[in-house]
Amino acid sequence: MSEHLLILYKMQMHYNQISCVLQGNGDNRRMEMDILAHKILLETLPPKGISGRYTLNAEQRLALVARLKVAVVHKTEVEFSLKPAQWKNIYILSGGVKAHLQQTCSVTLEPINEKVAEEFSCYCGTQKDLEELEKKGLITDADEHPEEIIEGAIDVADVAFQYLALGMDMFPRKEGVSLTELLNTLGIVQQDNEADPPKKQPLAGLATLLDNKA
Repeated sequence: MSEHLLILYKMQMHYNQISCVLQGNGDNRRMEMDILAHKILLETLPPKGISGRYTLNAEQRLALVARLKVAVVHKTEVEFSLKPAQWKNIYILSGGVKAHLQQTCSVTLEPINEKVAEEFSCYCGTQKDLEELEKKGLITDADEHPEEIIEGAIDVADVAFQYLALGMDMFPRKEGVSLTELLNTLGIVQQDNEADPPKKQPLAGLATLLDNKA
């Protein structure tokens, strides 16, 4: 494994927040998904589509805490629009999610409040229909992030919270805590040692640059 890949691996293993969207199994995971779910049955979708807005209740916020691996989830709102696309059996889901979260500083372990606001937009369809459109070059996985329709329904919440997780600060730092301190905590930047001078680390220059801009 190269040195750069090793660094990324250590960072992911130490603070595994983004990947929590893809992790989890068993009864607890299914319970979280059921509580958070906001599914729209396509057989009930009006010809021109539907739009809406909702706010998570206390039980849903608690489930979102477990999903995102954060300390607290405060007020969270989801706004969405779902309508048929120009292709048969394909739909466009768009909207936004806003959340007030409390995370933990990666260095000092003190609580940090964070506001996250993310917009989302994607095509939805069965795996077969989506693959057909990709083959024709009409949509791409990289650009449109297509979502699969499961059991005739589209889960607005699942899409919204994927984008919410990606918009969170992966390595939250309390104000005044430098990136160098964070990298030290992750074991990426070697501490000064009189007997053994520190080796130059791949991200050390980046840490200094970002600290100077702060």
